[in-house]
Amino acid sequence: MFAKSAPLVLLLLALCALPPTIQARHLRQAAPGEEELWSVVVDAGSTGSRVAVFKFVAPQGFTDVSQVDLDLFDGTSVKPGLSSYAGKPDEAAASLQPLIDKALATVPAEKQASTRIQLGATAGLRFLGEAESEAILAAVRTYLREKTPFKVDDADARILSGEEEGVYGWVQANYVLGHLGLPANQTLAVIDMGGGSMQETFAMTPEQAAARPPNSTEIVLGNGNSTLPDYLLYTHSYLGFGSKAARAAVLAEGTADGSADSPCIPEGADTNFTYNGKTFQVMPMPGGASPASCATAVLKAIKTFAPCGAVDQSDCTFQGVWGGGTTPEDVILLSSFWYTALEGGLVPANATAAQLTPRDYENLAAQACSMTLEELAAAYPSVPPANLPYLCLDASTIYVLLTEGFKFAQDQPLELLQTVSYDRPSGTVEEAQDVAMSWTLGAALTTLLGWTGEYLQ
Repeated sequence: MFAKSAPLVLLLLALCALPPTIQARHLRQAAPGEEELWSVVVDAGSTGSRVAVFKFVAPQGFTDVSQVDLDLFDGTSVKPGLSSYAGKPDEAAASLQPLIDKALATVPAEKQASTRIQLGATAGLRFLGEAESEAILAAVRTYLREKTPFKVDDADARILSGEEEGVYGWVQANYVLGHLGLPANQTLAVIDMGGGSMQETFAMTPEQAAARPPNSTEIVLGNGNSTLPDYLLYTHSYLGFGSKAARAAVLAEGTADGSADSPCIPEGADTNFTYNGKTFQVMPMPGGASPASCATAVLKAIKTFAPCGAVDQSDCTFQGVWGGGTTPEDVILLSSFWYTALEGGLVPANATAAQLTPRDYENLAAQACSMTLEELAAAYPSVPPANLPYLCLDASTIYVLLTEGFKFAQDQPLELLQTVSYDRPSGTVEEAQDVAMSWTLGAALTTLLGWTGEYLQ
């Protein structure tokens, strides 16, 4: 478990070199001398809950993760998120039953009692008060204990800190893409924009860490000896700057008495947007949306000018946050970065990966912010009607965050991933399975390998 406010994490991974690819299809049983290890992880996000079921095959008494094959990934999801059941904790817990059914149908009956189920609540529950969120989590723990044979500890249903979410996501992305175990400068930075929060995580140099401002001093030190390099991870969670939360933040800039006349809303739009218990009556400014005015509104909302305590203000990202002292070169963008690009036609409908630049989002914003709602519907027929009034706002937000917030150059290539498909290195795979990019595999690996940490100042 990581500190909720730890922007720096020193992760000493007690692992040996990882295979460059892993298998994600249930194709083989454990051979003599091997064992099957199962893990069930529920991602309780702001817009819905998803279950991920993992099967690992490893030698009995394995000592490093290079001996561990991920042999199965499966999952399903439900909506709405747990935070939608504020004041109704028993209903919140019962809403997870389809996820439990999926786990029970996937994990063999003889393995269920030894399989741990974890629920990590992210941005949605973070916004609720402590009493309401804990009531929901207590009901979930009770429900899991009474309705499933899985192992459940008190810590197995909790609100993840944003930093935990970021580190788990970084571990998963670098693991599945074959970069975990490489020197720090060959690992990948990960920026994951969910619905309520956004995490940035990357490996730093000691020199970069030494330059951190006084308010960035907490470090988590992993246990164990390792032949891997020690990873000094920068991680920060921007609560309130997931895609849905960022919409609310930008709309709030134009709010007077509950209405939001925004330069990011197209002419012809007249709707309501509700987030975290607050409803905005969304309408355009006279004349409709404007690319330049929308970008200005986003800049005002994210506060790139806020000091972070660094000697050089350019080392600050936004909201008064120190950015780790560098702009990463090899970057993966996940979740809402992908969905906005998909809806805006920047990636093909059947793609699972793409390379874009911030300029691509700028061009999308320029086009979307110059259209009426009717013109948008004709130009972007694949965008759900509920999202169409916000295409200008969403694209502008991503562009401004990438360039003014994270300081990426206009034409810096950035990798977008939705899923990764695996083939076993031996070539024995008959059918590979796509694994969605999220933090859940990182959490499962962390549990499987028994990583622990302590907090240092």
